[in-house]
Amino acid sequence: MNLKVFLVVIFATLSHAKEALYELALSDENIFSACPDTAPGTLDIHGFFDLSECLTTLEEDGIIISGNTTFIWDIQPQDRIKMVVKLLYFDRGTWSPTFFSVIAHDLCKSMYDSRQPWYPFWTGHVKNVEDVMDKCVNPGTKLIYETYNMSPTFNMKTIREGLYKVHYNLHAFDSDGTERPTNICFDVVGNLLKKSGV
Repeated sequence: MNLKVFLVVIFATLSHAKEALYELALSDENIFSACPDTAPGTLDIHGFFDLSECLTTLEEDGIIISGNTTFIWDIQPQDRIKMVVKLLYFDRGTWSPTFFSVIAHDLCKSMYDSRQPWYPFWTGHVKNVEDVMDKCVNPGTKLIYETYNMSPTFNMKTIREGLYKVHYNLHAFDSDGTERPTNICFDVVGNLLKKSGV
């Protein structure tokens, strides 16, 4: 299974509430899928990250992550990045919205904030944080990860088991507030299974 590091954000963004333990079983070995029916200028995960140097190993108790990722999205250093993450549930042939969404109006300001839900699963393991903290997701920025174990289980408020999609959108805005011509959109699909209650 070819697992990639951005998976950590999936688990992190699902883990705000602490009521039950869940496991996400991915539907696709490739993890990421392009968003369907996108507008021109929409890039998938491979337009955001170069993942070729990210090393992942699936173990019984989680995913061992090491190596690095390099941002390749063609944006400018002063751009503001807005990230929207939505959790959708597959119900009777249709992807339906759930209660869960996360909006970071300025991802660059909160990317390395230890209070953010993604920090312990993603940016909290960046070894070269002092070198990259002020570079955000600018092209050429390389995040070097310490080797760590990220478990595909997480605590969250009780929800239905079943097929879910984590839908990511990232948009860049210049200093005048004009949106850049390209944006990032990708999905991660998996079955959410309840492991135990509290």
